[in-house]
Formats: sequence, C-alpha cells, structure tokens
Amino acid sequence: MRLSNELAKLDVPVKLVIDSAVAYTMDEVDMVFVGADGVVESGGIINMMGTYQISLVAKSMSKPVYVAAESYKVSLQPTEISECGVKLLL
Repeated sequence: MRLSNELAKLDVPVKLVIDSAVAYTMDEVDMVFVGADGVVESGGIINMMGTYQISLVAKSMSKPVYVAAESYKVSLQPTEISECGVKLLL
C-alpha cells in the first residue's frame, strides 16, 4: 500500500487491488508492481503469500511484473530460495 501511495503522489495512475480480485482486474492494468521481503542472488523473491499467484496471472495475460525492494533486502546468500528455509507450496 505504501508503494501505491507514493506513486499516486507522483501522479502515476495506480490501481490497488486485493489478491482475490487480481484475475478479474488484470486486463485493466498495464503492469504489476509488488514489494518484496527479500531478494536472493538468483533473482528470486521472498514475499507474502499471493505474490506467486499474482505473477502467474500477469504472465498468462502478458503483463510485465516488477519487484520493488530496498537494497538492504538483497542477499547474496543464500543463493537459492530453497535454501532460505521458506516452504514453497506449488
């Protein structure tokens, strides 16, 4: 929500959507921005539940997905998400 507020202050058109409405509204957006709790060296992101599903819907509709994270959240170790101790439910 913080990112959408900051973009709106810069007069960037923003649409904040709850996770359950993503598929319904995806055809109305040009791109998707998500935040991240962490970024690993391989480019994978660690984030709250829902980010993976949002990205899948965006990919299926050819919408670009961008991740915004502070530089201190980038970790050179571990190099793979599987090494982070985070369970991925696929």
